[in-house]
Amino acid sequence: MALLAAGCGGGDDDDATEDTEAPAGDDGATDTTAPREEVPEDLANLEIDRSQRFAPLDTFCKPSDEEPEEAPEATDEGITEDSIAISHIRVTLEDLEGIGFAIPIGEPADQVETFVNIVNERCGGIHGRMLDLSLVEAPPLAPAGQDPAAIAEAACIEATEDNQAVFAFSGSGWGGQGGASCVVGDHDTIFLTTYTISPDDLAVSENRLYSVAHSPEQALRYLAKTLDADGELEGKTIGVVQADGVGEPEIVQAGLIDTLEDLGYEVARVDTLGCGGGNSCTEGVIPAAQGMIADGVDAIFPLLNVISMPAFIQELVNQGAQPGDFQFFNTSYNAQSGDLVSSKVIDFGGPEAGALYNGAIIVASGATGDFRTPGYEPPEFAEMCNREYQEAGGDVYTATDPETNSAYGATTGSCSFVRLIARAVDMAGPNPTREDLAEAMENMGAIDGGNQIPSSFAPGKYTAPNQLNRMIWNYPCPEDMKPFGPGMCILPEGEAFPVPTDD
Repeated sequence: MALLAAGCGGGDDDDATEDTEAPAGDDGATDTTAPREEVPEDLANLEIDRSQRFAPLDTFCKPSDEEPEEAPEATDEGITEDSIAISHIRVTLEDLEGIGFAIPIGEPADQVETFVNIVNERCGGIHGRMLDLSLVEAPPLAPAGQDPAAIAEAACIEATEDNQAVFAFSGSGWGGQGGASCVVGDHDTIFLTTYTISPDDLAVSENRLYSVAHSPEQALRYLAKTLDADGELEGKTIGVVQADGVGEPEIVQAGLIDTLEDLGYEVARVDTLGCGGGNSCTEGVIPAAQGMIADGVDAIFPLLNVISMPAFIQELVNQGAQPGDFQFFNTSYNAQSGDLVSSKVIDFGGPEAGALYNGAIIVASGATGDFRTPGYEPPEFAEMCNREYQEAGGDVYTATDPETNSAYGATTGSCSFVRLIARAVDMAGPNPTREDLAEAMENMGAIDGGNQIPSSFAPGKYTAPNQLNRMIWNYPCPEDMKPFGPGMCILPEGEAFPVPTDD
């Protein structure tokens, strides 16, 4: 459940001290424990050609003032002489409200439809074609007795076979349980996502799968390498808690545990919670908490989703754990790098769980909470997207307002997906095939991400972010900062730094 990790926030995307004092320093952020390099020049200096129709920062797109170079004609499935089929696959996150997991991200279906209408109506389509948008909805939790993989396949079939989508995209975390592989591997559809794609997904995708977030293995590997460079794991007894969802133990093993062992650390304890084929992972939570305490673990990686992590942290409290007993570490895996998802520790675990998790160190691509720091200015791209949405009749969201920050980010994410597709269609020329469009996306170069962090796609590079940030999870939120929901907040620490090398 990536939960719009790409866009959530003038910082709610994706490190930590035990105190709750306001960050020190003139810029409102503390220094990291190790010096950081600049983002590599070849990535930091990538620039978008803002003269392109779908690249300005002052408007979503420029109307075409030229006739198509060739008369449009049908070239491939989903590409007719007057349209290109695209599908928005939306997880119905509102269904989580019944179990207390409200997700205040506005109206993603309306956001996407608004930006597609801007392309078609204000800007006259692309090379004589309009974007033909369809909406596919999928539940966040499989109904009792139903196979989650079958539900994922049904959404895939609707998008690719029923709607003949050339592009499919999801900003709400859809793609697990084989969904992404079904779209790109079985149906040759280009898929853009915030879902943290796996090596298995990429293995069948050729050049058709793109994520604006790091893959889970990348996120966990970068977390381990950053913590090692910062000296955070020295002398620690390390424990890992994971879920038994499809592929998750393999991801954690390859991304985190193997990396830690390669760096010379011993992982003292690994607990796998049973999820019963769903998303609520409660089987084994009590012995996992008891074992962490009994084995003297003092550094925990709680790699669980929005529903399951609060129960684990609360169980540690139930077993007698006190603030300061553990140093927690997390990342964008399962979207735990954002205010919205990680705040559920308090919503469902209570203040004691919040006090225990306080000081968690988070390493991820987005600088969650940067809107709280002095002198913050929203990225131009995000401001343009929200302005365009509002002028088209959409609700008003603000980057610096914790109440609407997530919806502001979701709007930016929807805007980014539609514009990426429009850029690829424009770059591919007047009568492209599906292969031409995949090649255009693959050679996109620099892109506008939700938080305008340095991001790009290139041959062999299908996850966009080129940098990382270190952040601290705070409860309670410092008095001079803007809290989220139950009084917590994530704050960035130091400057952005490049992703570690794999040397």
